Formats: sequence, C-alpha cells, structure tokens
Amino acid sequence: MKKPLLLYTCYITIFIVIMMVLMMDRSYNQRVPLFVTSGDANKTGRLLNFEPEVDKPLSDKNIFFIETSGITKGDLMLKSRQGCAVESAARMNPNMTVYLLLVSRSKVPNQSTKFFDQLESYPNVRIRCVYLDKYMENTPLEKWYKRGVWKESQWPISHMSDVLRYLTLWKYGGIYLDLDVVVT
Repeated sequence: MKKPLLLYTCYITIFIVIMMVLMMDRSYNQRVPLFVTSGDANKTGRLLNFEPEVDKPLSDKNIFFIETSGITKGDLMLKSRQGCAVESAARMNPNMTVYLLLVSRSKVPNQSTKFFDQLESYPNVRIRCVYLDKYMENTPLEKWYKRGVWKESQWPISHMSDVLRYLTLWKYGGIYLDLDVVVT
C-alpha cells in the first residue's frame, strides 16, 4: 500500500516542478547573450569567452560553477540536475552574479540548448567558455599548466577541476559550488 502512494507522490511532485518551470516569468529587462553572434546566435552555437574585463566579477558577489568534463572529451553537455543547481543559485541569490564556466571548445548540443536558454533568462547568470591557456596566464600556475604536468596525472580531469576551483577563487573571490548542489 505504501509503495503505490510513494510512487504517486513522486509523479505529482515531478509534474508540479515541470509546470513551475514552464510557467516561470521570463520577462527580464537585462539579458546577457549566451552565444557570440554574427547574425543568428543559434546558427553559430559558439559560447562567449570568459573575459574578466567585460564580465567584471566582483569579489564578494560571485558564485562560480565549473563544468570540466569537456577538457579531454570535448563534449559540452549540461544535465538537468546541473541546470537546476545553477538556476537555484541564481534564484536564491538575485544580487549575486552566477557564473557557469565551461571548459570545452565544443558546440552546444541540441539537448543542452534548452537548459542554456533557460539559464540565460536570468539576468544574473553568465555562461562562459574558459580557454585554459588564457585562464592560466599571469598566475602562479601558468608554468605548471604549460609544462603539461596535469596531463600526466592518473586523474587529469579531477586535478584540473581542483586547480580551476582554487584559481577562480584566487583570481576573483566569491563562492564556488559543485554542479550537483541545489541552493535552498
């Protein structure tokens, strides 16, 4: 008797969450473009690069998420759970800038485009591509990166993820959150 009730409750909860997402107000005055455009953004599919001079991260007003699975595979994929993490940070912290930094040179696949579009609707979300060679410039880790020491590791993605977390907070301050953390 308890099992069907639990299953029914799960279905209702999922339905309610989906309906809330579909009904969210997307009428913000400020929108930061997700794609570099030379006409139609969706045709190029190129992400904007993270440019500190343009994005201007403020040390006490930043929340950073870093997606690093594309370092070696080149895949650029945002799962729904990860999208929820970024969205929750944006909704719960409207006075902070939420950065989703992607370490990949790939195009956004169709299945991730809807998540990126949804996140882009928040005025405080910045989705940016990070090029490691440029990101490491003029930091204590520049020589370490250029020598390729991280590639020799048994776990290069994990180690590069750790380095990027520390480096991002060292450079810009703020808060780092994993992409499986939902802010409540």
